[in-house]
Amino acid sequence: FQKANPPKYIPPDYNFSNPYDMVAMNGKLYISDGNACVIFEVDPAATQNKRVRRLADMSVGHPITTGIAAGADGNVYVTIMTIPPYPPGAAKVFKIGASGTVTEVGTGLSLGTGLAIGPDGTFYVAEFATALGKAPYVVPPGRVMKLVAGGAPQQVAAPLMYPGMLRWGPDGLYSDAFSIGTNEGATPIGAIYRLDSTATGGK
Repeated sequence: FQKANPPKYIPPDYNFSNPYDMVAMNGKLYISDGNACVIFEVDPAATQNKRVRRLADMSVGHPITTGIAAGADGNVYVTIMTIPPYPPGAAKVFKIGASGTVTEVGTGLSLGTGLAIGPDGTFYVAEFATALGKAPYVVPPGRVMKLVAGGAPQQVAAPLMYPGMLRWGPDGLYSDAFSIGTNEGATPIGAIYRLDSTATGGK
């Protein structure tokens, strides 16, 4: 599909597709593609040549679409990583409507990689790392932030080593960690944490 339907902007490192995150909603799958910077809608029940459509093309400027979440309002929401040097506060959260309309709904984030929506509609975003705006850019740790209406994002959990995904489970908010690291030995050290979503500045 991507070869036959290229995005509006082709980045220098374009490799057709690099799916990052996926959610299910109303019998369909919604996939963020970090390399092409597009959002796909996939209908598994459709015939093979009609299963995939591009819901939104966000490729201009190459923002690197990452974490995706399904809203109770029937819309899809996505956050962005931004491109080097990952300017502090430049990452955002966007609403993707059923027609593909893209609307900014949250700002002031940095290096967004994971996105979850709480039962009360609060947005939670994983920030991948620190050293923003200067080399080497993605020095750990990262953290999880929540969007606050009318104010700056608030820290919920830190430090987290390279958080990549967020999910809201039946008993609260979960994040992975060490999404790109091991202990340089035979044993991986990837982890999943349950977070206190009510904390402010918490660990």
